Amino acid sequence: MSYRIELSETAASKIRKFRPDILPDAMEEIERLGANPRLGTRIPEGPLAGRMAYTFRVFRAPLVLKLTVLYQFTEDEKRIFITDFGLLEGDPPRIVDVD
Repeated sequence: MSYRIELSETAASKIRKFRPDILPDAMEEIERLGANPRLGTRIPEGPLAGRMAYTFRVFRAPLVLKLTVLYQFTEDEKRIFITDFGLLEGDPPRIVDVD
């Protein structure tokens, strides 16, 4: 059974502004996450500590984008709440907007 996916205002805004040619692939990965919220890994430290991060690649020759969604999920409600979307960089990790 798939989890219900909800987007924060921040994540929804970033996804709406995303490149139209890559958006379908990104949405497919988000739906894949809805089928298995354990695809992501927990961020152990820094300002995003405790959140889950699911990173995936989108290929559009010659471009390869490594994108990340940050999220939280609840087993009992079967709900995934996506808090942010973009490129995950740095140590400790942070989300960088995709333009």
